[in-house]
Amino acid sequence: MSKTQRLRTREVLYEDASGVVVRAKDSSGHKVQVRKPKADVAGLGFAAVEQVAWQVAIERLRSIRHPSLLRVVSGGSDSSDGRPFIGAKIEEAESLAQKIRSGPLPIELVTALLSQALEVSELLSHLLADDGIWIETDIQSIQITEKSMEPCFLFWPSPLKSMHSGRQQSFKDLIDLTECVLSRGGQQVDEREGGHLQMWLKWLKEVADKASVREAREMLAAAIGVEPPEPIEKLVEACLRKPGLLDRLPKLPPVFYKWQAPKMPLFVLLSVMFVVQSMIGWFIVRIINNSIDEELQRLNAGYTESPYTVDRDPRRRAERGSRPLNFD
Repeated sequence: MSKTQRLRTREVLYEDASGVVVRAKDSSGHKVQVRKPKADVAGLGFAAVEQVAWQVAIERLRSIRHPSLLRVVSGGSDSSDGRPFIGAKIEEAESLAQKIRSGPLPIELVTALLSQALEVSELLSHLLADDGIWIETDIQSIQITEKSMEPCFLFWPSPLKSMHSGRQQSFKDLIDLTECVLSRGGQQVDEREGGHLQMWLKWLKEVADKASVREAREMLAAAIGVEPPEPIEKLVEACLRKPGLLDRLPKLPPVFYKWQAPKMPLFVLLSVMFVVQSMIGWFIVRIINNSIDEELQRLNAGYTESPYTVDRDPRRRAERGSRPLNFD
C-alpha cells in the first residue's frame, strides 16, 4: 500500500512553532486531525532512507495506546506538497494555552503535566530507540482532558525530532515548557508552594546535556515525594496490550468519579461498614424467614384441607356433617 496520500483538508485548527494542525480526511475517508511540519522544516523532502524510517516510526506509534498520547491512526506523505504528516484521533479538549489564559495553573497540574510528559517521552524513546523528549511541548499543542479521576494531558508524538537529530535530544523544549507553566501571570510561583519543582528545574538545566529521560523521571519523583517510576518494560507491556472487554465498556460521566468520599478515621470507617453490613444481613435473613413461614403455612393448609384428614378428624367431621369414609 502506498504511503503517499492525498489529504482533503477541512479546516485549520491551530498553528504552533513546529507545524500546523488541520482537520482532514485521509485516503480511507476517516476524519482525523493531522499535524504537518512547516515548509521550512520539511522543505528538502524525504530521502529514500528517511521515508522508510518515517514509516517504521508511524507503525510503532500506531501500535501503542497511552492515556497521555494522542491515538495515531495514520501517517505518510501528503501528495500535494510532499510534506510528512501524522493523523491522530480527534479529541475535543481544552488546550493548555487556553487553560493558562483563564488563570494560573495550580501546582498540582504542573506536577501532573511534567510527570506525564516524561513518562510518554520515555515510552517513545524506547520505541524509537533514541533517548529524548519526542513530544510537542508547545502549550498550544498540549490538550487537557478528564478521562479518569485525575486530569490527563494529551501530547502529540514528534518522531521528526528523532529523524533530524543525530545525537541525544536535549531537554531545552521541556525546560521552556516548565518555565512557562511555573510563571503565573508573569510572576514566578511561590517558593513555599512550588520550590520542589524549582529545585528540580535547576538540576535539569545543569545536566540537560547528559541526563537521560529516566533520570529526569526519577529526580522528579524524588522532588515531589512519590515512589520511583516502574521499569520501562512494564510501561511498554501495558501500552502494547490490546484493549479488553472492560476497556471497551462505556465510561461513567466525570460527575461520578470526581466525587470523593469524606475523610474519616479508620476505626470510624470500619464501624460504619460493620453496622451497614449487619443491617444488610438482618434484612436478608428476615426475607428468607418470611419466605419459609409462607411456604410452611401453605403446606399446612394443604394438609388440613385434604379429604382424608377432614374425615378422620372428629371435630372437622362434626363440622362437616359427613359420614366417615370406608377405606376397606
